[in-house]
Amino acid sequence: MAEPQSRSALAPQLHELVWVALGAVPGAWLRWQAAALDWAGGGNVLVNVAGACLLAFLVGRGVGSRVQLLLGVGFCGSLTTF
Repeated sequence: MAEPQSRSALAPQLHELVWVALGAVPGAWLRWQAAALDWAGGGNVLVNVAGACLLAFLVGRGVGSRVQLLLGVGFCGSLTTF
């Protein structure tokens, strides 16, 4: 039978989850606002292009893991897939 993860092993995973959640909230809010404006269907394209450009910029710059989690996974993820 497998042993449950210790608290010390779980703490870094929870910190990563917090970074993703902090980025996801404003990304989802912006996506929701773009959908509410309904720019003749262009809002969806606009947020997807903006999210893709920001993600490409982050990857190209080689930012640190916390910034990747916050902006790449959290913000861009929720902005483009709300």
